[in-house]
Amino acid sequence: MPTSPHVQADELLPWRPVGVAGLAAPLLRAADLRVDVDGAPAIEGAAFETRGTRVVLLGAHEALARCAAGLTEPARGQLAVLGVPAADALRTGSSAYVPRDPPLPLAWTVERYVATSARLAGRPAHPERARAVVAPLALERALGLPIRELSIGARRAVALAAALAAEPGVVLLEDPTLGLAEDEGHRLGAACVAALGQRPWACFAGRISLASPLARAAQEALLFVGGEVVGQGPPGRVATADGAFALRVHGDRRALVRALEAHGAEADLLAAHVVVRLPAGQSTVDVFARALETGCAILELRSLARSFS
Repeated sequence: MPTSPHVQADELLPWRPVGVAGLAAPLLRAADLRVDVDGAPAIEGAAFETRGTRVVLLGAHEALARCAAGLTEPARGQLAVLGVPAADALRTGSSAYVPRDPPLPLAWTVERYVATSARLAGRPAHPERARAVVAPLALERALGLPIRELSIGARRAVALAAALAAEPGVVLLEDPTLGLAEDEGHRLGAACVAALGQRPWACFAGRISLASPLARAAQEALLFVGGEVVGQGPPGRVATADGAFALRVHGDRRALVRALEAHGAEADLLAAHVVVRLPAGQSTVDVFARALETGCAILELRSLARSFS
């Protein structure tokens, strides 16, 4: 399971997107990224580059989503969206961020809210446009209703509709299905995928079901542990990596990697973690045995496959 190589911050050169059908730069690209929350680092030294146009980011700290949205400035390094700094992508309308449960004007109708979003972005704000935006999200019958009368799932769909009305180049969204009943979450996920269409998108989630329409539509999954990418690849392949684990280790990590490899495992030494892929017939018992041999203490062991519920 490959992980992205380290990317130097000065390699991130501004560019202008050529359209949603073909990207001239990665959807998301981080270089030596540090993001602080309340004066302390929530993300430290993150470096990754997405390869697809539809991506799920699992286990990423909320601070990463806010930084990608352009709402939080990096304390160090850079996070680029479509090749430009995230704040610039937001300012120019190249990207739109859809929090899971944003504050909404509950007294407004769905049509007014969607049309206002379009008008503020300089896009057509006529009723036909609003209907076209909400149609894939199954909100046509709700256009004239106050938002306060809608269910939680429908409100989340309205938030996405408002973002799409502004016609951004890419949409960044928090998993809108979290906390919903299974059937409702599946319907909303499928509606979101339909509404997003061919537009590039990235979904930030703690965990996600492989059966989720968002996971099924994604070309790529990035798995984060402690702010570091420990796995990257097609969701189906990542989800079935039963023998893959991310370890946080105290001691000589290089010695542990050598011991694991000597016994047939594949091991990668990352900035803060060791990622190990065990061969058939081995289990975590073997990992702890190698740690004992090398005098290392395993502080945390996390299965990569369990990022998919």
